[in-house]
Amino acid sequence: MKQYLIFNTDGTIKELATSKLEFIKTDYNLDYQVNISYKKNNFIIIYNNNSEFENISKIPFFYSKVHGDIIMFKVDDFDNFKIKSLTEKSYIKLIEDNKEYIDYSSDDFNPDTCDGKNTC
Repeated sequence: MKQYLIFNTDGTIKELATSKLEFIKTDYNLDYQVNISYKKNNFIIIYNNNSEFENISKIPFFYSKVHGDIIMFKVDDFDNFKIKSLTEKSYIKLIEDNKEYIDYSSDDFNPDTCDGKNTC
């Protein structure tokens, strides 16, 4: 079984599974398909725009306003469309910023610890 994600209009994410090996758009009753590469990963996003509610989910590589649920698959490439598992945990890990934490000592900003040449 391969996992994929549904982004609900209220911003929640649901993880579902499929036994299918390849993504075939006609298996889903959705009007729109977008193929996106992000950080060396290939995603297929499918959705309808038929809800009165705008989807408030924030996907950092998908900028369209959608009125309805969004389904996201991860695939090997856009030629074969072989489905790879996409879990909520792996998605969150992928989109997290890898910001480096820098610890500054209070002595770095204390002028009393500087010598006469203003080197601290």
